Amino acid sequence: MPIKIDDKIINFVDFRVGVESLRYEEAEPDDKRLGTAETMNSVGIVDIYQEFQQFQGGIRGIIPLTIGDDREKWDVNSVINYQTDKLSYYWSRIDAYVGYAFKESDDFTMPGTWYAGLRRSEGIQKRSDVVVSGVPLNVGDRKIQSYGLFVGYKGQTNIAHERRPEWSEEFSPVLVATWRLEYHKPVLNRVTDTSMPGALFKDRIGYTIEFGGGVAYNMNQSFSATFNAYGGRMYWQGSAWDNFGAGFVRWPENKTDYMGANLGLAFLF
Repeated sequence: MPIKIDDKIINFVDFRVGVESLRYEEAEPDDKRLGTAETMNSVGIVDIYQEFQQFQGGIRGIIPLTIGDDREKWDVNSVINYQTDKLSYYWSRIDAYVGYAFKESDDFTMPGTWYAGLRRSEGIQKRSDVVVSGVPLNVGDRKIQSYGLFVGYKGQTNIAHERRPEWSEEFSPVLVATWRLEYHKPVLNRVTDTSMPGALFKDRIGYTIEFGGGVAYNMNQSFSATFNAYGGRMYWQGSAWDNFGAGFVRWPENKTDYMGANLGLAFLF
């Protein structure tokens, strides 16, 4: 969230902690199989922003700090809770981007910043205490690693101003609201499961849509208190059936609806 004071860009490094909810749904149309679960994790976030004239760049990373779990319930062929298990699910990602900030005077554009970048994403799913039709089973851990490209648009609105002589003789923005919208498309994908050693799924048909917003209170020339919230949907079409041993396996169609909120402290420079 770039902050302008007296036409000077204030860059920042923002450290935040918060919570993230992941609602996971997996579907297998062939046997009318549907599983759902929702986990809540605490996360740490680092957001770095640098601007030169109207060009800008940034890095944003999210890593899990503590990992929650939920009872995943599966309906198969209209049989409710045919399978249940305890699912731990956490998701880390890092985004790097460059962009261009349009001004109000630019023709045919709205004030704001168009940007594009690269995301590295890794999701880990661990299932335990698995019961299928009353029979306990052991299953493996699944890892989804991907690289993707994304485009986004973001902007800001100054909400409140104060007279800060150290910044300017004029009123300077001290409370700023920001927003962003992004569309992600995977280009490389790798899915493995420890219960199927040797099996590798590389199907990359899917997308992620993400939105976010927040506020920043500029305490002085060096520090800003921040609050941010975000949400979105990550969707994967899954894979086709493939030979594995004496049978066939696939990576099922799935989606993750996610929401998060966090508080932080930004160092301005």
